Amino acid sequence: LFYFNKGICKTTMKVLFINNVLGSDCIGRVPLGVLYISAALRKDGHETDIVDTRHFKNIIKKIEDYNPAVLLFSLRTASNQLYINLNRRIKSDYPEVFSIFGGPHATFYPQIIEGEKAIDAVCVGEGEDAIIEFINRFENGDEYHTTPNFWARRNGVVYKNSVRPLIGNIDNVSYPDRELLCSYPSVRDFPVRNFITTRGCPYSCTYCFNQAYNEIYKGLGKRVRRRSVDNVIVEIEEEYQRNPFQLVQFEDDIFVVPGKWLEDFSEKYRNTIGLPFTCNVRAELITEKEVSLIRDAGCVSVWIGVESGSEVVRKNLLKRNNTDSTTINCVKLLQSAGIYVATENILGLPETTLDDDFKTFELNCVLRPGFANPSIYQPYPGTELGQRASDAGIFSGNFDDIKNFYSTSSLNIKHRREVENLQCLFSFCVEFPFLSSFLRKLVHLPLNFLYRGIQTLWRGYALTQRIIPVKLGIRQWLHVVRRSLGF
Repeated sequence: LFYFNKGICKTTMKVLFINNVLGSDCIGRVPLGVLYISAALRKDGHETDIVDTRHFKNIIKKIEDYNPAVLLFSLRTASNQLYINLNRRIKSDYPEVFSIFGGPHATFYPQIIEGEKAIDAVCVGEGEDAIIEFINRFENGDEYHTTPNFWARRNGVVYKNSVRPLIGNIDNVSYPDRELLCSYPSVRDFPVRNFITTRGCPYSCTYCFNQAYNEIYKGLGKRVRRRSVDNVIVEIEEEYQRNPFQLVQFEDDIFVVPGKWLEDFSEKYRNTIGLPFTCNVRAELITEKEVSLIRDAGCVSVWIGVESGSEVVRKNLLKRNNTDSTTINCVKLLQSAGIYVATENILGLPETTLDDDFKTFELNCVLRPGFANPSIYQPYPGTELGQRASDAGIFSGNFDDIKNFYSTSSLNIKHRREVENLQCLFSFCVEFPFLSSFLRKLVHLPLNFLYRGIQTLWRGYALTQRIIPVKLGIRQWLHVVRRSLGF
């Protein structure tokens, strides 16, 4: 295949993304990172396609029909072993196909390539410019193994390259290639669309990857970059014209930041888009003015990080200095404006006790959110708290041991079962606090299967009726149920 660019005849490459687009944890969300990379590749003249990870026979059939030269995998830590095993099986049948691993896990643990010979390259950090340079070098037979942002294997040697500067003006980044998902209409046409307006975070919470990301790019660009309001509005408009939807979900780590950007956004979004939206906020940044701006724009719900109900744990362990009163006042402001609040909470933190987790529960009972979302702490690579857990001997240091943060703890803690049970009952008991008097006894009982059923039903109700209020047809409900059950 050929195309002409500025008078130069150039071959195109076929790139196949292998991604868990039908996973239960991806309902209502699409893999934006993958879609941004696909857009960059297509803009440069290459071809892209995608296949879900669920059935290996479907992956093989796609490879046979599509005949890609390169496979791209985007990894999260909890699913890294899934992709390693898939790649290993694929390469045993198709050794000539070149495989590249990217995404959060690969960024913070590129050493993955050293222990797995079936991986040909790993992309670290921001990938749009990096993947274009790498693919073009690869197809031309150039020294792809020296491409910035990549650890690459060539002739049995792993080359470790530094990263290039961050993209300064992210308005110049192509919109995500949502058409990549057309072969999965249940995903492509789901009535929620996720967008992102910023890259980077100004905070350094010890449990979060942003601290490590900032270290990787230290001195190589602005820590936080934001798209212009007009750029965001045009993307939403164009997407709505192609495939109408009901609700916008902004994925920014912190969407609501005081200042002119938010003021301009509120006016232009209200007058141009007018769809309800949900976003992430940070308690200490919220005043009546910010609440008024997002309410007038159409915000129906927000996610806010409570993380721990202990001020000591938040300050000394997590490096979050907001007080209980700050969070309580923020939530009251939002609720008074008719905006539902979903809280994010972390149970089973290193160096904490079950009593600390119950303090988190008790603070949520005071907040009375529309949905209290509890997760179980996982020691992700590159994070300060993950290293602290490893140094303390309560984490093995093997990232393959890290689980989904809604399943179980990866730490060697005595109260694991109690944490798992509390995580299952947390949301329901916050909604019905009269049950709290029984909760300390219930968490000790071996009834996790029953508790998980309660959790699944309540989570489904709270999310669809309050936090992400969309109307689903029968087929869409069946789609949600099937994915939730892993079918």
